[in-house]
Amino acid sequence: MPAGFTISNSYDVRSSTVAGFRISKSPVATPSLIEIIEPLEISTPRVKTNLIINPDPLFSIARIINLSISQSWRNPPSGSLTVRSHKSKLSELLTFFVPTRAISCYGIDFICGVSSVDFSREAVQVSVPLQSPYSSHGDTIRCPIDKPIQINLGSSGTGGTSRRVRSYSFSYVARQSDVTIIGGVDNFIPISGLEPDSSETITLRDLILDIATIQGKFPDWNNVAGITLKDFRTEPIYTLYDWEIKSLTYESTGGFGALVDGIRLAKELNNAELIIDRTVADNEEEEGEESQGFAINIEGDPTPEVPPTINRGFFQEAYSSDYLRVPTHAFDSGGITKTKKTIKSFNGETVEEIEETYGFVYNSLDVFVINVTSSNPFRYNQEFLNPSIDVHWEQVSYEQKVYSHDSEGNYTGFASTGWKLQRFKQESESLELLALKIEELNPTTDADRLTVIAQLIELYTAQRLPISSSQINFLGRMDDHYSDITDDSKYVKKSFFSQSNTQLVPDPESTDDDPLPPIVVGENKTEETYTTVISPQSSNSPQVPERYQVRNFSTDSSGQSFRDSASINQVSTSTGRPATVSKLSREVPEPRNPTVDNRRYRVKTPDALPQLNAFITTESIGFTGGTTYAKVFLGAQTQISHTNTEQAYTITVELHNRKPWTVGERIRWNSQVWTILSISEVQSVKQDKQVYCDTYALTLGKFLDVSVSLI
Repeated sequence: MPAGFTISNSYDVRSSTVAGFRISKSPVATPSLIEIIEPLEISTPRVKTNLIINPDPLFSIARIINLSISQSWRNPPSGSLTVRSHKSKLSELLTFFVPTRAISCYGIDFICGVSSVDFSREAVQVSVPLQSPYSSHGDTIRCPIDKPIQINLGSSGTGGTSRRVRSYSFSYVARQSDVTIIGGVDNFIPISGLEPDSSETITLRDLILDIATIQGKFPDWNNVAGITLKDFRTEPIYTLYDWEIKSLTYESTGGFGALVDGIRLAKELNNAELIIDRTVADNEEEEGEESQGFAINIEGDPTPEVPPTINRGFFQEAYSSDYLRVPTHAFDSGGITKTKKTIKSFNGETVEEIEETYGFVYNSLDVFVINVTSSNPFRYNQEFLNPSIDVHWEQVSYEQKVYSHDSEGNYTGFASTGWKLQRFKQESESLELLALKIEELNPTTDADRLTVIAQLIELYTAQRLPISSSQINFLGRMDDHYSDITDDSKYVKKSFFSQSNTQLVPDPESTDDDPLPPIVVGENKTEETYTTVISPQSSNSPQVPERYQVRNFSTDSSGQSFRDSASINQVSTSTGRPATVSKLSREVPEPRNPTVDNRRYRVKTPDALPQLNAFITTESIGFTGGTTYAKVFLGAQTQISHTNTEQAYTITVELHNRKPWTVGERIRWNSQVWTILSISEVQSVKQDKQVYCDTYALTLGKFLDVSVSLI
């Protein structure tokens, strides 16, 4: 029996607990645990009829004439039923189907909702909505997994000793919610970042999906005896025959990602970071995975120097040279760019950032040529060169930001330097450079105008210009205002930010008769912030709320020739205390495990391309209770497998008759294995008093167990 968990086959509310989980007492013997090495494959007899041979006993007990049930993978089921009888039986029916009454149908447990009644002469028809006991009703008595459980974070202990409560267990939340968990193992959730003697509220619904995922499982909600955690990789496989299918619809026939088991993925991972909650939880061993000392993390695109590709059908193709026909696809005109940010940290605190950006760098003279066909009269033609797109993919900016800290490790600001490609004049779809070049080639253009044209062409060409910015923070002590502060924490009392990245050149078209201002590019920004504590904590007036005020003065001038300028003054008052500044610990920790120390784990799915596409995830992946690399890695693999099974390749099949199947189980059809994503069924009683299956439709997702590997 797994530690902390039991298997229950009874609805008997009389129970005892073992390690935080309920064991139902029942005369029915609990089956022994069986380890399934290979998934069980089950075939069905050949029956082609919609007559239900063994309908649920509820049909005869409650005079049901119509029943519908909907199941959805990893979600609670729902349904409805309709009962028709003589109006003299109305009171009896409403008593039987009283709201919150628990009923079971085909092994699925429901509770009744509020019924509606229709009258027709001497007959009465009652419609009863059916809800899962685990559906969200806004009523914690009817739905215990939404019951708020308070976790006290204060100190606890006996005999004069005390300790900080550092974690709580999944089993504790389940026990407090009076819910049985079947399958899986217990899990501790660490607590961090909250003040002593405070508390937080959690519900079982908040935890269960993440806890199941990091164990490679999913929750099955169909049993009121308990929520079952199942592994979709080992669910039984049933055989579906062509003759059992009434109709078939292809919903989705593949994504645009790499091929896995012959199917293109709908979702991929590329350079996705695994977020591990490295707070050490009670009763869990530290596994030597602490991200201490120096660490390097990559955000954005890991290979920005590789030109992007475009999605066309199932394939990834390079952008063609036609993409460069218009200058508005350049890096500074709204075109595609790719950015890589390298973050260097020490003991979790950022000390340096390097940001590199790449894009298409070109103008119309790079991709077109003017061929003069006649000098007198002046004639020419314009030819597109079909350039290689890789030639014009270049680095367009580089910025290094170094963070500063005082002697105590408090963050005091940063200094940033680098360069950026900029143009003094921006070309539009009118192709101004081609017009200048044509004018330059015209033999009738005079020498003075040729000089101006040469200078104008230079202004349309991207140039590497220096950039810099800085921020200086002046700190104040928190204990100067708050008597309960016992450490040396500080806040930002004053902050000054400046950025001056401007260049100017004379306008070549300026004349003595028509003087024009210089052409300016870049951006000038300044920002001053002052924080004042208005009403600090006072033992004499505890009823007065703590407040502080922030005054902000900023200016911003940007755009060509500084067309866009703004000056903003803001004053805001907030309740509470100003934020404390982050602090750099200069202690160098002893490595617990040299093979994994100081690592940031990043993962990818098979053959994920290093490019920006909507279906590639580069974001972080983390889970509640994900305290170790092993848990988060398995969670990431399970999550991406679930997503692709649901989205990559799906079909809907309607069968002639119902099957005793449930969502999450698997089907073998057409030489492939499919996971049942949803089941929708409608049954009714016909004039012969027999129960027939009017609709039994399955949505099937191609079973995809997607591997994940470290980068």
